[in-house]
Amino acid sequence: VEQHMDGLRDLQNRIQQFEADMPVLACPELSRPDYDAAPNAVDQISVKHQIMAELIASAFACDATRVATLLHHTWYGVSFPESGVNGEQHGLTHNEGSNQPQVDQTVRFVMSNLAAFFRTLQAIPEGAGSLLDSCLIYAATEVSEGRSHSKDQMPIILGGGACGRLLQGHHIHSSESSFRVVMSIFRALEIDIPSFGADGWAESEPLSELLI
Repeated sequence: VEQHMDGLRDLQNRIQQFEADMPVLACPELSRPDYDAAPNAVDQISVKHQIMAELIASAFACDATRVATLLHHTWYGVSFPESGVNGEQHGLTHNEGSNQPQVDQTVRFVMSNLAAFFRTLQAIPEGAGSLLDSCLIYAATEVSEGRSHSKDQMPIILGGGACGRLLQGHHIHSSESSFRVVMSIFRALEIDIPSFGADGWAESEPLSELLI
């Protein structure tokens, strides 16, 4: 308990320090975003992401909540100078030629922050294992390939042990709908939902390769 409280106090101090370091801005009247404006740099995104990861981990550890959503960044007007690439990511996905090395560099940066989230959960002991062993993290993006906005072969990562209910450590290449992955999660968590998806895209069966 003492270790947990010390961790919470440290996290609180870091959040206060982070807020103190941010410039004080006026609150202008909200208006429609200017989509032609210069790209926005996401400053200190790794720091902000780690703070959010630790907040979620603390909430899970003390059972304050069992569900959380973590949005790494929005889809438009964002650049990641921390990654070594200064160009706006969405524009690069459409305009960078060849094999898009700068896009690849920004994706690797985003994935490194996802890995840091996993490590944060793994560092908290729970039972005979870690908090990560008891969690299920569904990590996905909006499209499979930015240049064309294709939704074929959508990349999905399932992190955590889900208390031993889902297969771990495997890469599965499937032609089935990604909605079946979500149905697999419902089955693993014993959530009684008949189907997932809308209109003709709904799926009622899980992806059997995932279930143990």
